[in-house]
This record gives sequence, C-alpha cells and structure tokens, in this order.
Amino acid sequence: MKPKTITSKALFIFIVGTLFYCYEYFLQVAPAPMTAYLMEAFHANATQLGLISGFFFYAYTIFQIPSGLLVDRYGARIILTLVILICAFGTLLFSFASTIWIAALARFIIGTGSAFAFVCSLYLISRWFPSYYFALMVGIAQFLSGLGAVAGEAPLAILIKHFGWQHTLWMLVIIGFILAMLTLFFVRNQPKDEHVTEDTRHAPSVLTCLKMVLSKSQTWWLALYGFCSWTAMTGFAALWGVPFLMTSLHISTLHAAEATSWVWIGMAVSNPITGWFSAHIGRRCLPLTLTAFIGFISLLLVLYWTPSATWALWTLLFLIGVSASSQSVLFATVQDITAIEYTGTANGFINMAVVFSGAFLQPLIGKLLDLNWYGTFLGRIPIYNLHAYHIALFILPVCFLIAILISVFFIKETYCKSMKNYFYQ
Repeated sequence: MKPKTITSKALFIFIVGTLFYCYEYFLQVAPAPMTAYLMEAFHANATQLGLISGFFFYAYTIFQIPSGLLVDRYGARIILTLVILICAFGTLLFSFASTIWIAALARFIIGTGSAFAFVCSLYLISRWFPSYYFALMVGIAQFLSGLGAVAGEAPLAILIKHFGWQHTLWMLVIIGFILAMLTLFFVRNQPKDEHVTEDTRHAPSVLTCLKMVLSKSQTWWLALYGFCSWTAMTGFAALWGVPFLMTSLHISTLHAAEATSWVWIGMAVSNPITGWFSAHIGRRCLPLTLTAFIGFISLLLVLYWTPSATWALWTLLFLIGVSASSQSVLFATVQDITAIEYTGTANGFINMAVVFSGAFLQPLIGKLLDLNWYGTFLGRIPIYNLHAYHIALFILPVCFLIAILISVFFIKETYCKSMKNYFYQ
C-alpha cells in the first residue's frame, strides 16, 4: 500500500536520489559556457561542436527505454550508484580528450549514465509518495535539476575562467564519486510495507512492457509533445543560447552564460508551481497548452528582438524556462494512464522523445550555422553572424507551435485521475 502521508524518510531518500538528476543536468549543459574553449581545443566548427555535445543526447535517447525496463525490474538504488560512476568516468575521459571523436565518446558515456536519472527519480516518487503529490514532486525534481543547470552556466564559466575547463571537470568527477556513495548507503527502493515486490520472477517481460506502452496512441502524442516542448532547453539553453547572445548583444561568455542561467531558473522555479497548479485545477491539458504558448511567444521575442535592457532579456529568458515546466504535468499525465508495472518503461519512452530533441537539434542547428557562415575566424574559432543564428534557430518556435496544437487537439484530458482502463487507448 502507498504511504498515506509524506514522511521525512521519503523526503530524504527523494533528495538524495534526485541529487544525481541535478548533477547530470550540470554535465548536460556544461558545453554551453565552454563553446569557445572546445572549438579552440579540438579545432572544431559549429557542426562538429554540435556533434560532440549531441553525443550526450544520442546515448540519453538510446538508453531511455532500457533504463525504464531495468528500473522496473531491479529498482533504483543499485542502478543509480552504477550510472553515477559511469558519468564520473565519462567526465574524466572528456577532460583528457585530445580529438573530436574521443570527446564525443566521452559525452556518449556521460549520456549513457545520465539516461537513468529522471526515470529513477520518477520510480522513487511513485513508490514513496501518494499519487496526489506526483506532479508536485516531479516539479520539485525538475526544480533541483534546474539548479544543476543554473550551476552549469555562469558559475561554471567562472570556474573555467579561474581553473581552466579540464581542471574544472576533474572537480565534477570527485563530486560524482561522492554522490555514488551517498546513493549506495542511503537510497532504498520502497517502504518496507510497500506491496510492490522487487521479485523479478513475476515482473512483466520486456516485450510485454514495450507492447503495452507502444501500442497506445496517447503514448505517441505525449512523446511528440515532450519532444517539441523541450527543444528550447536542448537547442537553445543547453548549447547555442550562449553564443547567440554573445553575437546578438556583443557581450562576453560570462555575461551570456549569466543571462542563459535565467532559462534554467525559470524552469526550476516554475516546475513545482505548474505541477501544483495542474493538481489544484484538476486539469492536465490546460497547463500543457499555456506553457507551450509562453515558450512560443518568449522565444520569438528573444530570437528576433533580443532586448538589450537586462531586465527585459532576463524576463523573457525566465519565461522560456517557464515553458519547460510542462514536463511535470507531462509525466504526471503518463502516471495517470499507465499501470504501475509499466511506468518505468512508459516514462523512459516519453523521456527518450524529450531528450531526442537535443540529439536531433544540436547538430542540425550547428549544420545550419555552417551553411550560413561567411568564413570569418577569430583566431582559430569560427564566427557566425546574427543572420545565421536567426535562420538556424527558427525551428525552435515552430516546435512550440506544434506542441500547442498537440495539447489542444490530441492529448486526452485525465482530470488528474487514474484513467488506465479508459483513456489509455
């Protein structure tokens, strides 16, 4: 039986288990303030840099469904410990990389470990908290991940400026080992009186899980919405936002990273609020539509107006982050329509679609920048003008427009209730 109230032990396990989600977001966005350093170190153009960064998302995408299946069968504790160590190893390899392909391999390894972070957080929430609080707790998990992303922008840029990008990565390796030990000693899969068993003899087979999840039309609509609504985070905030703002406003890497941090702050602050709002009004589709609309308008203004006034720029970037708070409602909707024995697989599939936006868009935007490049260099670093960025980044508001249409016409309302036997068809 699920616990009727939120206990202090549940909160402690949730925080420790979700610290990895915070850590992997730091690693995910780390290339953004490093763009110039990485281009110089690897003699890379925008396409190649997008490829290096994109390898994180290739692995993250590939391992989403396997992560859900493994967590469904074996729980979160041991798996979290192992994947944190994998991330630390990949970060260490990246710090010693001497070629583009070694750097890409290291990012792939980091992405492999990171693929388990969100699914494990969802697993722990579903087993330690009442279902009524699911959207709120997902929002809090996203809040913690947002803190990690914020730290991966301006604070990381400061560390890189003082210690160099390689030495800074070594610090992250040490943090990874500490997190692995905390997880091993303190995280538990479920309460002792929880009736969900970890005996894998009666767990659904891999094929059964996949069949049940992938045969439902709502799975695909939710996945497509997740892809489109997250493009601003992976395509803009996680990589190309910093160089775009540097070009558009003629500011330094540090100031551009500081501004981009407001996207992640917006996501962090708004996720618990949006999750609470969804539960409060008893609706899922309305918050999904509103957040996508906010992202569409604010991103258009940042890309094609780009106000020089600090307060206006930071406000719009904050609102782009608010659009990402749709994720707390998106995964709560998945919870509404999925039986508990399939939730890991379902969450893994939806999250795969979400992060595939990075695997697809980061190299694509880089390629579009190169196609519109006039051959200008600053030292050994290629310089792209504002026109090239306007063309390359136009795809992002288009994705938000698609997300709005999906949430209005194709995602079925669950009214924040279990609809496993009715709507999931």
